[in-house]
Amino acid sequence: NEKAEIVQAEVRIESPDTTADVLLHTSQIRFTSGPAHHFNLDLRPRNQGRQFTRQSGGASSWPVGMKLEVAITAQDRFGNRVALAAAGPSGGLALRSNVQSESMEMHPSNGILQGSSDEGSIVEIAGLRAGIVELWLEPVSLNASAQQFKQDLRKRTVRAVAFSSSSGPAVPPPAPAQGVVGLSVEDARWKSRADEVRDAALHAWTGYRKYAWGRDELQPVTHRGKDTFGGIGMTVVDSMTTLWLMGLGDEFEQAAKFVQDDLDFDKADTEV
Repeated sequence: NEKAEIVQAEVRIESPDTTADVLLHTSQIRFTSGPAHHFNLDLRPRNQGRQFTRQSGGASSWPVGMKLEVAITAQDRFGNRVALAAAGPSGGLALRSNVQSESMEMHPSNGILQGSSDEGSIVEIAGLRAGIVELWLEPVSLNASAQQFKQDLRKRTVRAVAFSSSSGPAVPPPAPAQGVVGLSVEDARWKSRADEVRDAALHAWTGYRKYAWGRDELQPVTHRGKDTFGGIGMTVVDSMTTLWLMGLGDEFEQAAKFVQDDLDFDKADTEV
């Protein structure tokens, strides 16, 4: 995995004798990014100067024939970037769609993600017919051990892309959409927008965990905690329903453990 952070640590060993030398030891502690927890599929025109419109309703809309780049990146649960080569089973990941090559071209044609750094990978696509296409990631290796990962990865990464012609709006593609396991096609169209909101919430939670854990709130500019509700960790309590509704299970468990082990209204320094 790529480097996430390097911390300089200094250890001082002092003698009770004030005239004795002070022994200093300095070393580096290297933290690497953790396992991939979030995947981003961002669409943009290959030529940013071209004019384009976005379709409301959660699905991005692009003209038929426009060359697009799908920029794919992965992050661990703390927001550090993860190399895509380390983000799945051996064999790597690939971009997949629910339409044939007659409806959308893709380069590379097999959709396999290239590159080993944490900068991500780019796959080029272009719609050849007006319609709504679903894109998602899946492991290249389809052995038995990768089946559950394949299903989970599709749920987490699927997004809808609409291609429209000058003669009218996008219509469903010739092949019926398969949908997402557990989601309707309509819900799948909103998924990319929902993922953006979810990632923003996770970013806020990660910052609070890093800089102000146990304090009532985080001051984002100074990266310092502040107690405004008695010093009980109000952000933790207030965030639990949001974490649960957004499906952030690990983060919810962190909050639940805090409530179980550390929340004590009797210790509040003001009336709550």
